Amino acid sequence: MYDVQTRVKRGLAWLLANGYDLDPVDLSTLDMSHSERCVLGQATGQFFSEAMADVDTGEESERYWAVRHGLMADEGPGGERYDYPDTSREYEALTVAWTRAIQAHRSAVP
Repeated sequence: MYDVQTRVKRGLAWLLANGYDLDPVDLSTLDMSHSERCVLGQATGQFFSEAMADVDTGEESERYWAVRHGLMADEGPGGERYDYPDTSREYEALTVAWTRAIQAHRSAVP
């Protein structure tokens, strides 16, 4: 899978291209492991799973698409989140990467 920064960059580009507003995203509570406090949850005001139901992932599975766009951790074979030791670290890395990406976006927008 792609590195975290590449995935977040792809996700940010997708969010912006599809008209998602990042203003509601509170970086002090952003937590990519939490379905309401993740970037998609905060941008839509929905739980992650509800927001993903509106996303056209094409031929990809919802999970794979979300991982490729930095919205979920790569949870290991079969998605066994709690059996894969690096999942917590990856969600932490995703939270940091999204925080930096949104800060950069906000500072670039007049």
